[in-house]
Amino acid sequence: MNRILQKIEQSKHIALIVHVNPDADSMGSASAFYSYILQIQKRVTLFSYTEDFDNRLKFIPWVDKIRHSISLSCDLYISFDCASLKRLGFDVDVDINLDHHKSNQNYAKLNYVDTDAISTTELIYNYFISQEVKINSKMATALYAGLVDESKNFMSYKSGEKTFEMAKVLLQKGADRNLAVKNLFQTSPLSLLRLKGLMFSNMKLSLNATAVVHLVTQEMLLSCGAVCRDCEEALEESLYLPSVSIAYLLCEDNDGSVKCSIRTDETVDASAICSSFGGEGHAHAAGCTFYNTTLQKADNLIKDILEKKK
Repeated sequence: MNRILQKIEQSKHIALIVHVNPDADSMGSASAFYSYILQIQKRVTLFSYTEDFDNRLKFIPWVDKIRHSISLSCDLYISFDCASLKRLGFDVDVDINLDHHKSNQNYAKLNYVDTDAISTTELIYNYFISQEVKINSKMATALYAGLVDESKNFMSYKSGEKTFEMAKVLLQKGADRNLAVKNLFQTSPLSLLRLKGLMFSNMKLSLNATAVVHLVTQEMLLSCGAVCRDCEEALEESLYLPSVSIAYLLCEDNDGSVKCSIRTDETVDASAICSSFGGEGHAHAAGCTFYNTTLQKADNLIKDILEKKK
């Protein structure tokens, strides 16, 4: 912590980097830190490799300031909620890595990784509290966004006393709860709703009905006007089936790769499976990418691992 503070104090222009296809946790963490760096009167720039990110994140403060081409003129580079360097999308030497993923590869010069934190925004929040940073309403909303997204609006098994205490404090400091919930949980584009119906009608059960499998082709995506990230909601809801302990998605992306996302009740470690294929994540949620293969071949690879674990 002291070394991180020292690095920030010594720097003049600080770069804040979110991971590719950012979620509310990555964006919320970086947004809150953006406000903090402004408070201490230093130059700051926010970077995202992904240009066409989820519109539902655009309520988070400072997203209008995001740049998509990394600047090498900064003298301090900080990453948020990113377990591996490749997930940033940029070729850059990271000075400080702030994250909560168990699969974090400690790729920076200074790594502050708290795997007990439910979200990276919790880590940032704890940092602010320990340093007596004044949390304004913009910072509170950004931190709250990451907290509710990672906790699935407090439905996650990891939601505990610390989670609700943090939420309470952020609300007291002006977090816009209604704005966060409306955008993250009550806003769905038509393409997503159409895709969910298609995914549910085509999903399959395997391993004695303990696993749900979603195979999504480019044809399915195009017919709905959707993209791979739109599949996540249906994947999450598949775990609601009483007998199911794991749900996984294999989606043909427009670059020819196959994106894999896994959700579990933690009787199976999603991160362990995905790390076998160069991926990362948590025990309950993880992902990886397959190249130069087909949906069926990728499905066989996942099934082989799951059958060995049964």
